Amino acid sequence: MTPASAEPPLYVDLDGTLIAADSLRSAVVGLLTRRPWTLLGPALALTRGRPAFKSAIADRVRIDPASLPYRAQLVEFLRVQAAGRRVVLATAAHEAFARPIAEHLGLFAGVLASSGTVNLKGRRKLLAIQADAAAHGFAGPPPVFDYAGDSRADLPIFAAARGAILVAPGSSVRLAAERTARVLRVFSE
Repeated sequence: MTPASAEPPLYVDLDGTLIAADSLRSAVVGLLTRRPWTLLGPALALTRGRPAFKSAIADRVRIDPASLPYRAQLVEFLRVQAAGRRVVLATAAHEAFARPIAEHLGLFAGVLASSGTVNLKGRRKLLAIQADAAAHGFAGPPPVFDYAGDSRADLPIFAAARGAILVAPGSSVRLAAERTARVLRVFSE
């Protein structure tokens, strides 16, 4: 497939990056405060692994995308980026949370997210990003995507990316990213 833009795709993390919150933690707290008896199913699902747990929570909670604490400066930056390149939400959050958020914002060309069988975090997320970039005409090497993230789990992705966008990183994450990646921008809000 031929790329529509000369700019490589930009992949954006959700929890802690696009929003100043953790969608899974927020969902669990919501269940604890409103319907604590419904947590037995997810607790049992946890014995089958994190993907099953996330799926069980997602089956019981609907997130209102309009109520989330979006990082306004990043969202504005992404709107500009989406006008000239492919921007993709790439998250370890469950797809039942990620897709409505992507639809609400209307600026993502795609969504890569966890499912009931796959926890899209760390190396799995990196492989999914590389496969998606290649499917859209940006096969490597050299690295052919940019990535926006915030946490230690994002460091391998920053290192593999053409460029890293750091969003509200802790000082140790920022220092580690600056040592191993080409940092394009830092949002400190």
